[in-house]
Amino acid sequence: MRQDINNWFISPNGENTEYVTDFFSEIIAQLIDNSSNRSQEELVPLLREDFSFINELEEPHDLAQILQKLSTIYDNSMNASSVGYIGQMDSIPNIGAIVGDLITASINNNMLANEMSPFLTWLEQELIQVFCRWFGFDKRAGGVMTSGGTLANIQALLVARNIKLNSKDGNVYNSSKQPVFFASEHCHSSILKAGMFLGIGTENVIKVKTDNRGKISIDCLRSDIDRSLQEGKMPFAIVSTFGTTNSGSLDEVDEIQSICNQYHLWHHIDAVYGGAMTLSENQKHICPSFEHADSVSFNPQKWMFVSKTCSILIFKNNKQFQNSFRIAAPYTSETNAINLGEFGIQGSRHTSVLKLWLSVYLIGKKSFGKIIDLNMKITKSFTAFVLQNEHLELYTKPELNILLFRPKKRVGQSEKEYKKSLSDFQNYLYHKYIYISLIPWKNEMWLKCIFLNPYFDDNELKKLKEIIEAYFE
Repeated sequence: MRQDINNWFISPNGENTEYVTDFFSEIIAQLIDNSSNRSQEELVPLLREDFSFINELEEPHDLAQILQKLSTIYDNSMNASSVGYIGQMDSIPNIGAIVGDLITASINNNMLANEMSPFLTWLEQELIQVFCRWFGFDKRAGGVMTSGGTLANIQALLVARNIKLNSKDGNVYNSSKQPVFFASEHCHSSILKAGMFLGIGTENVIKVKTDNRGKISIDCLRSDIDRSLQEGKMPFAIVSTFGTTNSGSLDEVDEIQSICNQYHLWHHIDAVYGGAMTLSENQKHICPSFEHADSVSFNPQKWMFVSKTCSILIFKNNKQFQNSFRIAAPYTSETNAINLGEFGIQGSRHTSVLKLWLSVYLIGKKSFGKIIDLNMKITKSFTAFVLQNEHLELYTKPELNILLFRPKKRVGQSEKEYKKSLSDFQNYLYHKYIYISLIPWKNEMWLKCIFLNPYFDDNELKKLKEIIEAYFE
């Protein structure tokens, strides 16, 4: 049995160092080979193979069998590393993040409590302070890391409810009036899920109409708040979005902040995507005054190329956040140390701070800014191409690196024929190893592309233009 155990674990006594070294060498070699040869692979595989092997779980398997199965998994996974994968907010992970995930798995610390992750607990708090400064907050700010933007947004609104409704125990039934909060009609789905988590229901998440650019209408927001007050309801928060998922629209965050101040409402900014603009000295001028908001969510797993999942939730007043949300863990030692599991929705959770720190340490804030600048330059160039092409139309000039466009509808073409032609155009690009998503937006269908991959440069843009031009010849 001892030998079998040495085939499955890294011996803390160094008994199987040679075997483990060979094992990981083979695994890493396959990983690098796969990642280095993805440009001409399927972008979104159709899962045509036989996957019955996943049920072969009764007996152990050796390295050769594992490598064979991993090859199948690689071949049937979404190919976000390809420069042609420009249809979603997923991209190639940086090598610091990959290493961080590997090390995190090997040390297997638990972010629930300080005694289970002493250094990483300290590192998370220190790194959050760095991001607080980058977003303009002062030393009173702080926060937590979460497993993705959905949990960050939900927790922000849970804290908003606890503070604004004075209900740390989360019992909204003690309220004499119906609590409601406001968000864009194009807000992320996590905001509606928050309505369920908060116990107020999705119907009490008031979805505010947007203008033709996809931004919250300030006039409609004021009207919705006033109407809710007239109806005897209790508004407690507004969610603004700095980079919507479908169109990359940027709400007028500073104006919304003024409304929050006027009505004494909590202001949460969903900057999960667009918050990365603060990393670039050339782009940060479009950023709002994040530091005036009560909370901000941001995902390094997107425009910082950190492997999933990795999200940060910042609170302007960290002590207020902690006092309103902390639930002590009775199974940890009673010390003055911070136990992060007491301040988050999750108790035990994956350690995402190490891969984030390694990413920033490897690349540096200035270089992240340069990559963002490149992405924005490519977006601007492609926008000009669409505007100049007689066969294409643009929804609106993009504010981020997300762009909606489509072939123009031909004279006499029915709506059904037009929708099919959009799908045909998408399929044509796909067979040229370019994935652009086809999405509903403002009751119409549009093609969405996101210039996120750092390898998508002027040469790749030239290829894309030529491929599109060839379609209309």
